[in-house]
Amino acid sequence: MATSNFQEVNVDDVDIATSLETSEDSKTKLKIALVGETGSGKSSFINALQGFEDDDKGAAGTGYDEKAIMAKPYPHPLNPNVILWDIPGLDTLKHSEPSTYCNTFYIGQYDAVLLFMKGNYTKTDKDLAKELVSRNKPFFLIRTKIDQDLSCRRKKYKENEILEKIKQNALEILGDLGDTDGEKKLFLISNFESEKWDFNRLKRAILNELLPSQVKTTSVSENVAEHIDEQIKGTDKGKTMS
Repeated sequence: MATSNFQEVNVDDVDIATSLETSEDSKTKLKIALVGETGSGKSSFINALQGFEDDDKGAAGTGYDEKAIMAKPYPHPLNPNVILWDIPGLDTLKHSEPSTYCNTFYIGQYDAVLLFMKGNYTKTDKDLAKELVSRNKPFFLIRTKIDQDLSCRRKKYKENEILEKIKQNALEILGDLGDTDGEKKLFLISNFESEKWDFNRLKRAILNELLPSQVKTTSVSENVAEHIDEQIKGTDKGKTMS
């Protein structure tokens, strides 16, 4: 079973911004914040990425556990210089305006953001995306629980029709923000069927597109992009054989 090394940071007691800036290897560590409402699949994504089940020892807390006001860092399994920070759900704060949320959890200190959402987009999802744009923060939009959508609608619609409806709904957020390249930033995934849809594309894109220039300057490998692709292909091959 896989193991994970991570630390917990209580935002009530510790200044996250300071802790990030003063770490010995802060110059080589790249930080990605995972944001969204509780239950949107942030923690389950980390678990799927690291090969955990949600109830495994060392797995990121999900559901009720996710409501704790904690920010937890997890190293990316394909590049330990990239740290994924699991930020508490937007609805864990008494005042859940996106600007307050971003300030409370020091989103400005991160190199990029993954914005998770479930179901058709809400005003909260759109407002949070708008806040990230106003802060010039690179981000991907992750639409989760695709497996559940297909299970519920499959009797009435074909799979490709369902996926297209989901995609167009999510793209409205990016389109309304003036993003003309939205399809490259949108990912439809299931954390429990990670071999399907856009999960593997997202794994590659986090390192090859969201943070391409920064990743190439880290000390993991001179050819990190090729190394990443080789590892992902090996993972995919193993899944298809199992």
